[in-house]
Amino acid sequence: MTQNSNATNDRIACFSVSGVDGKTTGATLIFTPTSKFTSTQVTVELTTVSGFISAASFSVGSNGASYNNILAITALTGLSTVNNYINVPIVSLSSTISAGTGIYVNVTTGATATTYIIKVSITGFYD
Repeated sequence: MTQNSNATNDRIACFSVSGVDGKTTGATLIFTPTSKFTSTQVTVELTTVSGFISAASFSVGSNGASYNNILAITALTGLSTVNNYINVPIVSLSSTISAGTGIYVNVTTGATATTYIIKVSITGFYD
């Protein structure tokens, strides 16, 4: 897995983690903010797939085993073709994340497929 940041200015940023196995449940670190961070959207891109039957579900957060205080469990319905993506705006109650607190993507239900690799990006701003 690789992690990167593409900041558009001193306050708005996008952080990504690629190589996440969407078949296997569990959490993967996206990034750790250096100051208070507020998320505005999460994007999931399917980068590798074979033998697809059904998509995964995931959540995003910093709250221990649940990892769902930024984005509650969301099904990746329809995400079955390489280079397609789902953009999920954060429009409900969410948490601002303190500096030094890791933000994770959590695969809550694994995809049914031979391979199902995703890239997860989170966009937001620093306060």
